[in-house]
Amino acid sequence: MLKIFLLSFGSCFLFLPFCLRSQVVINEFMSLNEDVFQDEDDDSEDWIELFNNGNTPVNLSQYYLSDDPENIQRWQLPNINLLPQEFLILFCSGKNRVDPSLPLHTNFKLSSTGEDIFLSNDENLLQHISPVTLGINQSYASIADGSQSFFISNQATPGGPNMLGIKINFSVSAGFHQQEFPLELSHDSGYNNIEIRYSENGDIPDTSSTLFDQHILINDRSQEVNILAQIPTTPDYSNWTEELTY
Repeated sequence: MLKIFLLSFGSCFLFLPFCLRSQVVINEFMSLNEDVFQDEDDDSEDWIELFNNGNTPVNLSQYYLSDDPENIQRWQLPNINLLPQEFLILFCSGKNRVDPSLPLHTNFKLSSTGEDIFLSNDENLLQHISPVTLGINQSYASIADGSQSFFISNQATPGGPNMLGIKINFSVSAGFHQQEFPLELSHDSGYNNIEIRYSENGDIPDTSSTLFDQHILINDRSQEVNILAQIPTTPDYSNWTEELTY
């Protein structure tokens, strides 16, 4: 099942790794592969998927992958060309295999509890994905191939396109409304097994957030305490004892 946590009434939720405009990007990875994808030894190894998001081939011999912030050039890719819009699977097995004619293996493994992942070349850090905890057979994938927006997916697509963007459709347009109404949500992804979870208090949605079912009742809550308006935005100097300096 594909799980996407997109809606927060009061905040926005997107996974945004740092990326320095690179043609080659980390497009998806899995850190707890049980039976989704096997290597040539029939081992279910962790894996990273690279994607050439450009219109020209890229030679990868000057590219590096790492899980070590102290050594972002931990593993160098071999002399192999990645064609435009092509995917490349790298097994993170620790087996360190770099023969371009065979499946490639890094010299490190990935931690399912989360760790930094770095893509770099000889000159720059190109992409840094912060630690994310994944369950069995879950992947961390860009919503659209080559994008910087990521989501946790239970439907991995190693070596193939990810979901090409997800648009959440609202049954009622934004604005001021005089009467309460049921807000219905839908998506145009083409997948039937998607979960949408949301929050109503500004918190970032996660796996424990409310699961959207049939509708969300939008009603008059003007008599309730407005907790969002009470979030302080100005420092409290009431107990300040030092001399103010300008």
